[in-house]
Amino acid sequence: MSDNEDEEYWECSEPDEVREIVEGLARTDRGAWRVADLERLTTELGWQPWTPAEEYWPAEPHADGKSKYWFFAHDNTEGIASTRHGDSDELDNLEFQVARGMGDIDIVTAAGFFRETFGAVEQVLGPPSWWGNQRIAGPQTQWLLWPMGTDHLIVERTWTTITMRVRRADDDDLTSPSTDRVRWRAAAPERLPDPAAVPDPAAVDWKQLQERLAPLLSSLAEDAPVLPSSVIVHLISRHHAQRFVSFWTEGLGLRIEAMGLYHEPHLADRARLSALGWQDVGDGLWQRRFPEALHEQEQCETAALLLVEALRMLGDAPADFTYAGTLTLQGHQAHLDFPQLGIPRNPDPA
Repeated sequence: MSDNEDEEYWECSEPDEVREIVEGLARTDRGAWRVADLERLTTELGWQPWTPAEEYWPAEPHADGKSKYWFFAHDNTEGIASTRHGDSDELDNLEFQVARGMGDIDIVTAAGFFRETFGAVEQVLGPPSWWGNQRIAGPQTQWLLWPMGTDHLIVERTWTTITMRVRRADDDDLTSPSTDRVRWRAAAPERLPDPAAVPDPAAVDWKQLQERLAPLLSSLAEDAPVLPSSVIVHLISRHHAQRFVSFWTEGLGLRIEAMGLYHEPHLADRARLSALGWQDVGDGLWQRRFPEALHEQEQCETAALLLVEALRMLGDAPADFTYAGTLTLQGHQAHLDFPQLGIPRNPDPA
């Protein structure tokens, strides 16, 4: 597809093409991930070679000094495979560029293409096993992951591209217990890492918790309408179950709530809460809406500040708290995991 009305250039594969690629991958033995396996795979599935523009890639053998690249296409969907090292025949990555040039497209249209893409994958492989976001460095990337034999099939979206990628499961750290790439991820509880697999929470102070919470809120505010999904998270005292604060997605924004101060009003510093921007919506229930959290990073930073200040009234240190949250996507519910937050996940969201 392309939009000629404003002479913008962008392309997006049709869902039928995506489904055909996944069907071919799912029924074909991908072997030991060697160059010979790639050659056999492209022959069996009828993928045709293509040549990239010289200004982007060197002449044959398409090497950048670290890796070698092979280029092929299924109908109008271009693919790339690469080796681990230039002198190796061991493949590292196989990917298809489903959409590109989307930087000037509004988020609603781009999100629609993303949903069409992973919807085509679902027709073949069923619902994804993992959802997530990996904006730790570089562009924000939403991703969905399906196990496929000994591999992972991943659909990723940045502001400008949608990519469908196949990687060996043992090379993929998106699902590993400790990863520095993932801001949030969601899966069935049995797939998530042991809640104890988190750095010592005593090492995280209130300022650090606030600094980590703000980008997490920003990611969830952006990702929820794109998927589209709903998210609700509680930060809960280890020692007093009624002492907790919550946040959840609401349209293109967020809402936060200090239910713990409703249950135990003697802990609430009403003057400070009001000065910070919390609003008493009745009977001592403190809330605040951030309707433009998707577009305004400052709203997420303010929400993080308000949540942490409420937690300070409910406990002595971040180590006193755990978190529990769920993501609901098209009728499927998964538990949330925040590897970079610095406090443990509560294994019992109830």
